[in-house]
Amino acid sequence: MKIVSLLLLLSAAPAAAMDLSAAASAAVSRSPVLAETRARREQAQAAGREVFWNRWPRLSARAAAMRGDDPLFAFGELLQQRRVTQADFSPVTLNRPGYQTAVHGSLELGVPLFTGFELTRAGALADLAADEAKVMGGAAAQAVRLRTTDAYLRDLSARRFLAELDERISSSQAAIDSAERLKKQGLVLSSDHQAALAVLSGLKAWRARAAAGRAAGRAELGVLLGSPAPETIGALNDWQPPLEDDAALVAAALSSRPDLRAAGLRTRAAGVRRDGASLSLLPSVDAFAAINNSADGLSSGAASRLVGVRASVLFGDPAYASRRARAKADESASVAAGAAA
Repeated sequence: MKIVSLLLLLSAAPAAAMDLSAAASAAVSRSPVLAETRARREQAQAAGREVFWNRWPRLSARAAAMRGDDPLFAFGELLQQRRVTQADFSPVTLNRPGYQTAVHGSLELGVPLFTGFELTRAGALADLAADEAKVMGGAAAQAVRLRTTDAYLRDLSARRFLAELDERISSSQAAIDSAERLKKQGLVLSSDHQAALAVLSGLKAWRARAAAGRAAGRAELGVLLGSPAPETIGALNDWQPPLEDDAALVAAALSSRPDLRAAGLRTRAAGVRRDGASLSLLPSVDAFAAINNSADGLSSGAASRLVGVRASVLFGDPAYASRRARAKADESASVAAGAAA
């Protein structure tokens, strides 16, 4: 399927002329790698917004319908529904209350007070992920520009080389035609004529290889642009880059390497996850306010209000040590990857 698509691309009509800057911009705009990095950045930004909204109060509703003849359940429902009478304290009624129906409904507002720094860590991880996606997006864009520039300049070079070969072939053909006329008059040796033919044949073979190489380069350019390769504009000239000392070149290379910055961000994220694993036994505390309703059917019943603060603490977590070891190993791997880069 890829071969068929490539043949269709090559056989299509040539696109309009396009300069190098426009070609690089077009390739960047359609790069799937850049689309992925943009999506990852949007994902990280959405995670940051999720952390922000998780700090706000939450409203939840619950409902339940129950029916049973358990004495404790039956008497408790009478108390909640405020329907207790003197007859309900009879030993016979207390022991055998019969079936009691209960319909419960509640509306609760909860506010997180302390989450064991979980929301803080989640926000930090979201920010680091967004920064990493931005850095890697810049690296991907630069790689696409480099490939496009290389393909574009190779096409300019191949076009100039083919033009020079065409001139040499024309000159060689003219020389052979003249030699054939002189050969008929006996003024040129047959061996010289055969040598000229061999040179012409070599030039034509060279041109065929150069034309095939240019076609391959234009196919690569077309793949990068997602359309038939445009006609390249301009010509190659000699250029002498400004000379810099080795220290400046090394410093510029290190400061402009996005992979190093991304590795540093990944190391920081691994450190945040390590801290999270170490603090995973901290309690979580939230405040709540609830309105409860209890009835013996679908009719309105008795309402009650409840406010309070509740905490949840893990006193035993068998996976705690393994979780910390995994987080430390992840951080060590990130540090090693950054050093290797």
